[in-house]
Amino acid sequence: MAAGSLTIRLRPLRLAFLIDSIDRRSISTAIEAASFLWGGQFNPILPRLRRLPASWRRSVGKHHTAQHVFDAYLETFDPDFVVTVGSLESADLKFPNREVIKCSAIMDPIGEDGTPGIGVGLFELLEQFASEELKFVRRQPVRIRLPKIGGPHRLFLASVFGSLSGKLEALLATSYGHLPDVEWSDCSIDNFWEFLAADNLFIRRLGSLYVRPLRRWHHRGDVLDPNEPLDLLNYWNLRAVGWNIIPVPKEASTNSGLLKFAAAFVDENAFSYRANPDLYNHTTILGSRTVAPSDVEEFGKRLKPLLAPPKHKHDWKVSYQFWFPRIWDEWAHETDGVDPCELEVREEQHEFTDSGKYVSFRSLMPDCASPFGGHGQPRCANDVELRVSGSHFFPAQVIPEGDWRIARAAGAFDFSNWRCGKRGLVYLPEHKDWVERIEVVPAEQVFAAWLETRGWKPALSDKGHIARQMLKHLGGDFGIRLLTREGVVELLSKLRQGRTMHEEAFRGAVAEIANRQKFKLPAADQISAALLESRMIQPGLELQCPHCRQHSWYSVKEADYEFRCPKCLEQFALPAHDLRSISWAYRAIGPFSLPQQAYGVYSVLLTLHFFTREFGSATTPILSFTAAKATSSIEADLGLFFRESKYRSTRTNVVFAECKTFNEFKKPDADRMLLLASEFPGAVLVFATLRKSLTDREQRLLRRVANRGRRYWKADQPYNPVLVLTGNELLTDQKPRRVWEELGGTHAAHARRFGDARELVALADDTQQIYLGMKPWYQWLDERMPSRRRRASKSPPRPATSQQRGESMTVSFPVSLRMTKR
Repeated sequence: MAAGSLTIRLRPLRLAFLIDSIDRRSISTAIEAASFLWGGQFNPILPRLRRLPASWRRSVGKHHTAQHVFDAYLETFDPDFVVTVGSLESADLKFPNREVIKCSAIMDPIGEDGTPGIGVGLFELLEQFASEELKFVRRQPVRIRLPKIGGPHRLFLASVFGSLSGKLEALLATSYGHLPDVEWSDCSIDNFWEFLAADNLFIRRLGSLYVRPLRRWHHRGDVLDPNEPLDLLNYWNLRAVGWNIIPVPKEASTNSGLLKFAAAFVDENAFSYRANPDLYNHTTILGSRTVAPSDVEEFGKRLKPLLAPPKHKHDWKVSYQFWFPRIWDEWAHETDGVDPCELEVREEQHEFTDSGKYVSFRSLMPDCASPFGGHGQPRCANDVELRVSGSHFFPAQVIPEGDWRIARAAGAFDFSNWRCGKRGLVYLPEHKDWVERIEVVPAEQVFAAWLETRGWKPALSDKGHIARQMLKHLGGDFGIRLLTREGVVELLSKLRQGRTMHEEAFRGAVAEIANRQKFKLPAADQISAALLESRMIQPGLELQCPHCRQHSWYSVKEADYEFRCPKCLEQFALPAHDLRSISWAYRAIGPFSLPQQAYGVYSVLLTLHFFTREFGSATTPILSFTAAKATSSIEADLGLFFRESKYRSTRTNVVFAECKTFNEFKKPDADRMLLLASEFPGAVLVFATLRKSLTDREQRLLRRVANRGRRYWKADQPYNPVLVLTGNELLTDQKPRRVWEELGGTHAAHARRFGDARELVALADDTQQIYLGMKPWYQWLDERMPSRRRRASKSPPRPATSQQRGESMTVSFPVSLRMTKR
């Protein structure tokens, strides 16, 4: 019986506002649109640069073009829509897997009914806020002090507090100016920090009502040039990823009021960590790209006399960062903390059992959303996560990023309102409580659709059909656990092609399997019962035909007083007078009775089980397939998507595997994997065998594949990491590093992981060192560094000029989670 859960998470729409170059008017328009939308402060503003500015080139690097940086920003934020602003509205722009809309199409409909053309608007939020928070007299009144923005620094102040167009601002004052505790006050660069009090609400904070950003400890204060549009965009986009960040304009960096505000902010964030009271949190001062490091250090010197005395020797209050966070670098997202945070509003989980092919749910929408607004466009986003267990087939649970074809293959109906983002399926509802449904589809359907979007026509191989039937017998992934018992595969191999085993020998073999288990669980009787219940092995009677004198096996279902000999086709009676001539015997049935260890399918299933065990149950596999494109063809024993999660940072990986049960890897196997590597850069290549070690010939063969895959690709990652799995990792339910620790020797040296935060890349590197005798990847790279770079690294560094040092400066102060309004 299939059972599982469907999780629906409500969040605001993520939009990416696209402006042409550095146009101040377009930046202002984008800020006004983002300020009016629910969750707008988490929407980035991206310039469509033709070439990188000088300040960006120094921090980004020469090997990155303006197009590469833009694509990387778009990939990082993974918006639901791209919004063109200003002159770009007339451009015919297209982006993979994302719809493009005009900013005017969002803002113009507000005059009709007060709601934007897409998303939820500020007026709807204020209606809900007034009815919930301002209906009764509060002991501590809500403070809404809205800044009046103007003057030469209007764009800077708008980026800090949000802003509305003149028409909308007048409408806001007319419709909501009567609310209690609402006041408008003059705001300038000389007093802007007074509005940043944690208990004050202004336009940007009102637009984020009911949204809980789930972020890690990355909170900054930003020293920037308020007259430089690029600095303002950097500040806006750092806040869009979820940073709590306070801007410090250069013109106001000596202001006593700002210094006192910053000092109070730093002191509030100087607290000891709960896990280690000897370590203290501190505030980072980050410089923008156009501010010199000396200016940042000078601000820190002015700040230190105002700070409270340190409470501990590790309470150093302030640190400096003289490099800009690398949003454009995939690997640096986690290191620099610029992975966009999750936006949490409400979550519903629906448990289901034996639901058939379809699971229904109601779309989630914020309570503030007007039931009559929306203009026929999506109003918010519902992240959809499906988990299924107990199915006779592997369901698609990890959905790769892609277009409508993948969404349709993943079970989405009316796929015009669905998209496949970095985190999986996203439903974009237009109406509240709209009944929607999703189909539970086989994983191979989604993987095949992904291949088709890349021009390949896939088909299951004969081995793939056998594996599918085995999964049906085993009842899905949970049943594969039985194969992880060391000795079970050998037992099944002995019973292949109709071979039988008498009861005594069978019980002895099962007892030996049970004795191999570390904790002697499960017992032999439990293993026997599992083998029989899963219909891998069947008991029967073995009788000798009196006519041809041959022994034959008969299932319990066939047992009767009369038997037909399958050898000579004669009938004979049950020898009831001599029961000693009747023997109980066992043999494998169905796909488990096929020759050659079921054509190697056992290792395919065990490799799949390794990934579901090591990285959680969420995988989307395709078992043993071929694919063709023009005159090329590829083949793999296993392909799968799996999602590796680390501290809420998730990434979807694609894996291709070549699997052997007990045979050796040959040159055609390596050539097939090399072809896959050339077609799918970044894919993980797996060589899996149930043997505990590789021969010297195999090591030489696989080293050739591993060396080619070790080439530097991007994001500090090999071109194609090669993972070697043996019986040590496959024939167990334990984590591989725990197994290595118990094995000792060379294995134990890799039982602890250091360095790479991505477990799969680290595992691949470790298995290459253990089973292929290779050097660590970083050492391998260093030895192949061009000689001119080695010479440069040995020469003493040149002193940097102040202009060179000032390539990127943005002063940032980390904000305590207790100060979520910062």
